[in-house]
Amino acid sequence: NGVAFSHSDCRLLASGSDDQRVLLWEAFEHRAHQRPVKEFTGHTSNVFDVRWATGNTQLYSAGNDGQILRYDVEGGSSPVGRYLHDDAVHKISLQPENSDVFVSASHDFTLKLWDARASDRA
Repeated sequence: NGVAFSHSDCRLLASGSDDQRVLLWEAFEHRAHQRPVKEFTGHTSNVFDVRWATGNTQLYSAGNDGQILRYDVEGGSSPVGRYLHDDAVHKISLQPENSDVFVSASHDFTLKLWDARASDRA
């Protein structure tokens, strides 16, 4: 399970959990029955990690299903990018100056370096 504040203003909080969803929340809204402002889908098992891209326009998630999913925060709920491992992906880290470049750590005993601008994603 993972949580991450958006960069700069920290206005939004992303969460990923065992219910296979990635949710966006207003971080400083204090209501008794607060609901997420957005829901992203695509994972078929637990979500272990979430990370914001620089500029808060994209969000990455990693899960037990071996997928890293990239979402357009202003777009729909489905992923705009999908990157695969052979087993659960526990952690992802985005390059601070260029969020298109990231690394993932998997239970398949591999680290993979990715570039979201490349056409091949495996």
